Amino acid sequence: MKRTTLTLIAFTLGAAGLQADDWPQWGGNDPGRNMYSLARWLPETFDPGTFKPATEEVDLSTTNNVKWVAKLGSQTYGNPVVANGRVFIGTNNALPRDPKYQDDRSCLYAFSEATGEFQWQLAVPKLASGKVNDWEYLGIVSTPRVESGKVYLVTNRCEVVCLDAGGMSSAIASPFKDEAKYLGGPGHPPIEPGPTDAKIIWRYDMMAELGVFPHNAARCSIIILGNALFSGTSNGMDWTHVNIPSPLSPSFISLDKNTGKLLGKDDAKIGPKIKHSQWGSPSIGDVGGRKQVFLRGW
Repeated sequence: MKRTTLTLIAFTLGAAGLQADDWPQWGGNDPGRNMYSLARWLPETFDPGTFKPATEEVDLSTTNNVKWVAKLGSQTYGNPVVANGRVFIGTNNALPRDPKYQDDRSCLYAFSEATGEFQWQLAVPKLASGKVNDWEYLGIVSTPRVESGKVYLVTNRCEVVCLDAGGMSSAIASPFKDEAKYLGGPGHPPIEPGPTDAKIIWRYDMMAELGVFPHNAARCSIIILGNALFSGTSNGMDWTHVNIPSPLSPSFISLDKNTGKLLGKDDAKIGPKIKHSQWGSPSIGDVGGRKQVFLRGW
């Protein structure tokens, strides 16, 4: 079946190409995720242009206030973030960027902020359990968090991963040595990573380590405070929308951002009261001079 691809559009800035600040997480730079940007001279309108005849390639000469256009997959639910000269966004594998990945996968793409050139991807295999935990063609639905040259992400496999923002081209050594096994997926032959694959620094599997049961999809936009990373777990109901397979699993965890070691988990006993799934994203606020992390329960 043919699947129409989506596009990522970069806008031009006025005032002689004024450079805007990075937008490294969902909600911008502010840990309260207030969506506020200091950028000025943004275009009030834009024209995405038209496709070249019989193609899915945009004719840039027909656009207005558009710097570049990049193809994504057929479904994209997360938001792009911009940091360190790159744009990161999750999608699916309906438009394979690498011929060795032809199956349904969930992908995080990294593009050049300046040109839109594709640089690397994390191509995550789907969970064998299928749509009950990992609905087909949803892709990566989480928005990544970028900090100090690292990309933090909740994948479709209900895991928190830390990636090198430079991809395989980065000269920084990684302690994670199982990329080929990871890319192949459980029960499948390993797939050796290439120059456009992600470089994984560490991985924390919430299903294996905490017994989490994600409902249809795993998603959370991670937030960071000091050396601690905070994430929801996506624990939820099964396909009946009545049974909660793992009511004692946590809804909220904290990991060491440098190693992926579990620092703590909530004791709010939300699990038995879940109405659907724990897809919320945490934010940080200052209450009486004390930093506090907030996450809604559902």
